[in-house]
Amino acid sequence: MWIQISMKQSIMTLLFALLATIQVLAQDKLEFTADTMRGETSPNGPVRILEGNVHLKQGDANLYCEYAKYFSELNETILERDVEFVDPDKTITSEKVYYFDLERTLKAVGNVVFVDSVHKMCCDVVTYHKLTEHVIASDNVVMTESSNEVVLTGEHAEYFRNDGYAFITGSPVLTKKDSTQSDEIVITGKKMEIMESGDRAVVTDSVRIDHTNGKAECNKAEYFRAENRLLLLEDPVVWQNRDRLAGDEIELFFIGRSLKQVVIRKNAFVNSPVDSTGEGTRMNKLQGDKITMSLKDNKLHQVEVEGKATSFYHILEDNDYKGMNKIIGDKIRMELNENEIIRIIIESDPEKSSGTYFPPEMVARGR
Repeated sequence: MWIQISMKQSIMTLLFALLATIQVLAQDKLEFTADTMRGETSPNGPVRILEGNVHLKQGDANLYCEYAKYFSELNETILERDVEFVDPDKTITSEKVYYFDLERTLKAVGNVVFVDSVHKMCCDVVTYHKLTEHVIASDNVVMTESSNEVVLTGEHAEYFRNDGYAFITGSPVLTKKDSTQSDEIVITGKKMEIMESGDRAVVTDSVRIDHTNGKAECNKAEYFRAENRLLLLEDPVVWQNRDRLAGDEIELFFIGRSLKQVVIRKNAFVNSPVDSTGEGTRMNKLQGDKITMSLKDNKLHQVEVEGKATSFYHILEDNDYKGMNKIIGDKIRMELNENEIIRIIIESDPEKSSGTYFPPEMVARGR
């Protein structure tokens, strides 16, 4: 008895599902209206010509234009002249559209603009698959997020709306804009991925970052929009003013157009020229497991080195070279003013810390 009831319920469930599918198919039948309609024949079979205020409707999708051809045997409609596709949460405008009603797919060509609640995309060609919410854009792609803060350009992009994910290739460029639409950060690479509906971007392969008074290179970078933060991975190197920073990973924190903080982790290393003009060969050096550098008005004002902290600092007084100090400790904190060290604090067990002064003649001999 229990088996019979279960089989009956299964059959009823199947019937209800079948009826629901039939209703959906009936509702999604392609409908036409226009000022004038006429039938013709063509090598592709019968064709219906629609002119003036053309409106195609299929389910909740609407297409508008001034001229269209519907090929019934191909289930294809070609729309021209001020074409607009309108869905409940997106629009596509273009010069021409090929619409395939069985697949629920359209191909828009010429001055294409795709807009939804997250992105605006301009390009030459867009293919949109309604059933999977998959958008493919090609040629002169410009993708802008809703706040207009982040702009991506490239030659090919794909946007998976259900997953909040997109990628762009073909000499892609990511530009972070400020409130005046001036460039804050410009990132280039070979592939860019946009995740979490635009909140995170991942750039890979030959990555370069340009920002105020600095630049960086690596093989992978992640940009977090809400925090205005960049994480550089895979052989990252940063040049800030005349300083060179390197490590296993580097984080850059921005406020507006200015770099606020740099955190270098694992094999952290900083080189700074002693001569403020950059003409000399002597370099101040910092190294440790972690280096944190804080900036004000794009000038370094505090540095903290942790884990096997080592500092090599050359001493200049009125452009007269006085030698070099070498400092070792668990943690070294430096305070600076106008790029000059005004205070050094060493935190360490006595047996793990040391300070050594090298006079000019010893430095010259490489001691």
